[in-house]
Amino acid sequence: MAPSGKLMQFASNILVVASLRITTSLHLYGLAIRILHTRCAFVPGNPNKYALGVSKTGLKEDLLSLSEVKSDVFPTVVLIDRFLLWQCIRSIVPVRYLYDFATWSDLNPSCLMKYEQFAQQTLAFFKEKYGVSVFFESNWTYGLTRRWQPIIESLDIRHVCILKEGLPVSTYHKTLENNQNLLESYGGSLIFFINRTYAQLHLKLGFVNEAQVCVSGMARFDELIAIGKSRAVETEMAPQDSVKRKSVVFFVPDPPPIGGEAELEAHLERRIQECVRDVILVAKETPDLDFIVKTKVTAASTEFINTLMSSWSREIPYNLRHHSGGLAKETLVNALLAIGFQTTALLDALALRVPIATPRTFYSFDGSPESILDLSSLSNLFSDGHELKSIIEKFRKENQRRDYFSVLESQIDEVLIRTVGNCDASSRSKILSRLGDLIKDVSNA
Repeated sequence: MAPSGKLMQFASNILVVASLRITTSLHLYGLAIRILHTRCAFVPGNPNKYALGVSKTGLKEDLLSLSEVKSDVFPTVVLIDRFLLWQCIRSIVPVRYLYDFATWSDLNPSCLMKYEQFAQQTLAFFKEKYGVSVFFESNWTYGLTRRWQPIIESLDIRHVCILKEGLPVSTYHKTLENNQNLLESYGGSLIFFINRTYAQLHLKLGFVNEAQVCVSGMARFDELIAIGKSRAVETEMAPQDSVKRKSVVFFVPDPPPIGGEAELEAHLERRIQECVRDVILVAKETPDLDFIVKTKVTAASTEFINTLMSSWSREIPYNLRHHSGGLAKETLVNALLAIGFQTTALLDALALRVPIATPRTFYSFDGSPESILDLSSLSNLFSDGHELKSIIEKFRKENQRRDYFSVLESQIDEVLIRTVGNCDASSRSKILSRLGDLIKDVSNA
């Protein structure tokens, strides 16, 4: 987009935010909702069935993956912009109440009434306009919309959560346990869990009952696993692969959180800095490969990597570039190797049968928390740029890549089942089957 176009887009966004803040502050909810509607996105599906959702990257990934199946069961999904919805609600309720585990026990009753009126009118608008029968979210504990659940169900709309959290190693488990007294039970119809461990935790804590649970696995992994399995049975490199320029992808972690354990923060930041340095040096010595440094699209992640790379600005070669946002698979499709720390992108790589590598020092730190996604038994560990280059050179050979995955096949499947609940590309069919039953129940009600 040209600079003038970006400036106009920025000005337009500012105007929309200001309009939403003003209209909700003046209790002109109908007008605010119509402004929200102009900024909705759509996920294609059955044009005769509609669902509503709050846009979030992970949820959109799963919904797009489900839409690719081309099933009559899957509805067209109208996605409300989450940032703009936040702007509306923060004009009604103080911001501190909108975080995931905030308690509303001391919220002014007048604010609560206005919040419920806004929710009711928003849902009624989309129900009337599209006849929505399902409301999608990616987490039932979001402070922003958690209290929408009973209102949604009262309008004969089924609240469905395609849960993103749930890796057995995730700190989210402890977060949920530590905050269980701040949460009411789930007030919707169905939660799709990516693995059995997290579903059992919800049942144990009394947040859900069996009827609200479906262990489906992660939908977006179906395509990755199907591609990976097809690669695994190939006996030689496909002709088109031989002419494509290969890449090495480094998935940079988010900057260490402020206010955490100081020693761990310092350790992680040092490891990331060292890894950036190693990748830059190896890229200089390997001009026939592309090196992609990938971060999330957040401002904090972009600022973090820009600060790190500026230290070596004169050393950065032409074949290394920074890629912000987007799906992991977009950068992994033609990758020779994926480098990462604590990231589900390494699971994407394993599903696609792309070898993975991790700095050895990351696993050797005694202060590492249990939340670290331990893939050390599957990862190629390196201590410096020389070892990283050796790993890259090894996997240039097709027979080395094939042998690597042949030996680790059963271990990779076990890890994928334990984490994303899916090693056979069956998640989408499980979700669509249950979703179809749910929509049918709504139609017959």
